[in-house]
Amino acid sequence: MLLAGAQSTGGSSGQFVATCTAAELVGHLVTITGAGPTVATVDIDSGGVAVGIIASKPSATSCVVQTSGELALGGVVAGADYFADVGGTIVAGRPADPAAGSRVLQVVGQGLDAGVLLVGLAAQPVVAIP
Repeated sequence: MLLAGAQSTGGSSGQFVATCTAAELVGHLVTITGAGPTVATVDIDSGGVAVGIIASKPSATSCVVQTSGELALGGVVAGADYFADVGGTIVAGRPADPAAGSRVLQVVGQGLDAGVLLVGLAAQPVVAIP
């Protein structure tokens, strides 16, 4: 699980500002749940698909969501593929299949350098694991 220290490394990264709750943390994968936009932590076990990663939280109920580009994120390893995992987290390598039901399999990016994730949510296919 990678959460601490997420921030855009600059450049022309795709980002948007959204309303969130205090429960959403920097580094969490989120999906759009309402106008404004409003976002919430994605649930891959309920068919949720991530649109971005929280890069920063200017306040408890405001967040900057990164959809593409470079993102500084502690624990990222260069060359590793990162996937959406349970609880809105990301994991290196494919997450485990669910014990029952189905789960969304979504690549969220690739390690560009030590501690830098190249976010590529929009360009990645999403499949359901039965």
